[in-house]
Amino acid sequence: MKRTLLFILAFLPMLASADPVEIGGICYNLVEGTKEAEVTANLNIYRGDITIPESVEYEGITYSVTAIGDGAFYYCTGLKSVTIPQSVTTIGESAFDGCKNLSSVTIANGVTSIGNVAFQVCTSLTSLTIPNSVTAIAENAFQGCSGLQSIVVEKGNIVYDSREDCNALIKTSDNKLITGCMNTTIPNSITAIGSWAFFLCDGLTSINIPNSVTSIGQSAFWGCKNLVSINIPNSVTEIEEQTFALCEALTSITIPNSVTTIGSQAFSGCVGLTSVTIPNSVTSIEAYAFSDCQGLISITIPNSVTSIGESAFDDCSGLTSITIPSSVTHIGDFAFSGCSGLTSITIPDNLTSISRGCFYGCSGLTSFTISNNVTIINSKAFSGCSGLTSIIIPNSVTEIGESAFQYCSGAASITIGSNVKTIGPRAFSECKNLLDVYCYAENVPETHNSVFNLMINNNDNVTLHVPAASISAYQAVEPWRNFKEIVALPEQMAYRPFVEDGKVWKVGVVYSGNPVQLVQYYYFDGDTIVNGKTCKQMMCQRYVNPDYAESNNISPYNSLSYVGAWYEEDKKVYEYDTTDKQFRLMYDFSLEDNGTFHKNDLPYVYVIGPRKTGGIKGFKGVYREVRERDEERIYKCAPWMEGVGIVYGPPISNILNVELEDPAWLLMSCIVGEEVIYLNDGVEDGATPWEMDAKKRFDFTHTIKTKPKTRSGEEEQPLYGEYNDQQLGINLDPLDEAYLVRITNESDKVVYEKTVNAGSIVGLNIDISAFAKGRYTVTMENSSEVFTGEFETITTGIQELINEEETKNFNSSTLQFFNSIYNLQGQRLNTLQKGLNIVNGRKVFVK
Repeated sequence: MKRTLLFILAFLPMLASADPVEIGGICYNLVEGTKEAEVTANLNIYRGDITIPESVEYEGITYSVTAIGDGAFYYCTGLKSVTIPQSVTTIGESAFDGCKNLSSVTIANGVTSIGNVAFQVCTSLTSLTIPNSVTAIAENAFQGCSGLQSIVVEKGNIVYDSREDCNALIKTSDNKLITGCMNTTIPNSITAIGSWAFFLCDGLTSINIPNSVTSIGQSAFWGCKNLVSINIPNSVTEIEEQTFALCEALTSITIPNSVTTIGSQAFSGCVGLTSVTIPNSVTSIEAYAFSDCQGLISITIPNSVTSIGESAFDDCSGLTSITIPSSVTHIGDFAFSGCSGLTSITIPDNLTSISRGCFYGCSGLTSFTISNNVTIINSKAFSGCSGLTSIIIPNSVTEIGESAFQYCSGAASITIGSNVKTIGPRAFSECKNLLDVYCYAENVPETHNSVFNLMINNNDNVTLHVPAASISAYQAVEPWRNFKEIVALPEQMAYRPFVEDGKVWKVGVVYSGNPVQLVQYYYFDGDTIVNGKTCKQMMCQRYVNPDYAESNNISPYNSLSYVGAWYEEDKKVYEYDTTDKQFRLMYDFSLEDNGTFHKNDLPYVYVIGPRKTGGIKGFKGVYREVRERDEERIYKCAPWMEGVGIVYGPPISNILNVELEDPAWLLMSCIVGEEVIYLNDGVEDGATPWEMDAKKRFDFTHTIKTKPKTRSGEEEQPLYGEYNDQQLGINLDPLDEAYLVRITNESDKVVYEKTVNAGSIVGLNIDISAFAKGRYTVTMENSSEVFTGEFETITTGIQELINEEETKNFNSSTLQFFNSIYNLQGQRLNTLQKGLNIVNGRKVFVK
């Protein structure tokens, strides 16, 4: 309404001051010098059908009609049709603005310019001819033309009606036509589409923009709610603000590699949008660019992008995954707020702060990784992330803002890095399931009393873990003194050798999205002398899924191969490269933060990051990021888990000379004797269903898994573990103290007993192959709590596959392979080939 009033005020002076001449019912401004006439407004208001002549005669002089002036037919609501002759070259601003009953306009080939707001709110206009003489569609030209169904394009003497190419008709639920065309083509003569040009043209379903167009103005297609498809040509360099906002029917969009900026609200409210392709040319995604795109499932942001604007993906509730590249140096406030479908996020390395409300209300988020470059977590950054089970804040962070993690109701533990100095009000308020807070800051952070709101949240059973020397300081101030108890943090795991007897790495291989098809065990096997150095030989035992082996024409049998030689000296790890015939330094445990080393003549320097704990599944020890640096750049290489090795991802692994390429290599576990020092519980058994109905599995360990139970200070709770008749696996996470593990038989006789420090290992693999058949009880306890569990020595898993029904489809080699794998679980060895084999993580020689 404001726009209409402004135009009326603008034209009143023009109408009052003009000296038009009426000829044949049409008013003209006549220019004697050029003998040109311009159609102007008629105070009697035009009605019905009007044909504008090519020329008019007045007082003996012939004038060529060359223009339709500004506001000439402004709000002529009785006007039904207009024919514009070839002599006309210009249609002025607001020429037909508000002609709501205008249903037909014929524009001849002479017109080169259509002014701003020329056909605004011509709601009855269903078809329009734009000649190829027109070079630009001006701002607001067809704004609000809700009935516009097709654009007719003239080329020479031939007229093409885009309706002829229609493939279907769009109908409403009550079967009424809302549009008659699926393909609208803009002529090649057009170089620019002005702002609001097709604003609210909700009859349009498809737009083909030619390569001649270099500019699409802001809000050009705003509110075209039935627009299903549109092509953006390579000639366009910027998608301006609100260009396609509220195009609700749009399902996919490909942005050409000429575009460098996606403007604010460019696709805001495109609720039907499920996929977007963003090219490497884009450097900036501006504010609200994809906000409220609820159908968007996943999006990959290219490495060219450096800035993501405020609320850029706000309320994209269907978004389940997003990749933020390391090139991003700025993420605006609330950029991903309301993305309730997101399950995990990695903060890129180049960010130094996490913006206000960045992940506000991401209730599906179960994990996040913050790089060591982040120093500030701003207010409400993760507020409402109720799916988080743990919160880990790295040592680089110095400031945590107000309500940063408020309403993270699923979090059982919070880890606060050693350099945090200030924590804002309500930063961890409403974390109602909180059990433990680990604060590594030796100096008590400056905090508000409402930081945890322990009493209000009714979770006064929370334990605070702080450095031993700082306990009294924390006990002296609010709100830290309000915890149930304040205890000393466990000491970080001391240096543990990488080259270690009894160590076995289990690595799985995944091909093209399928579950594990191949498993390899890496282990050190005896001493060898290489170039005068006493080394450990590394061997690899390999097992292949028989179905995969058969389809790929490879042997299904387990195989044994030599990997190389390793030694450790002065806390440095060396590998003998059998190709170059020389040793390479693989890692240096003695390095301080930002220390460097290189591998002989390779053109890379490796930079070691600070020590960190937490953040890698199944690993409680120390890990440090290793970065590769060449002459041009420095980039993330991998975390090195001290005592385990390099893990890409995690858990994609390049451990021990396995090349990182498709297929993906997954580090499943790492054990030393009975002690499990790393367990990727999601893939460790290598048993993922291929088809949910058939439950077809390739199971290397045939273990039975039970769901984890939360621990209790007083009541006995079921133990979380897994077992078969050869091995009992106990998961010690999230325990962090010394425990006595005891197994008793049905007569309460102790058959196994061991004291373990659960702060440095994550589990136990206990050999139970010699246990008599029967039921056993496991207890794990310290002075304050007890865990219990029961198991029977029964055979499960792969044995179930080898029965009469299953063997109908197996050939002899497949059965022989299954027998081999089954024997590897500790059964008597029959058909297994000769050589060294791994049984429960131990080396067994078969004669």
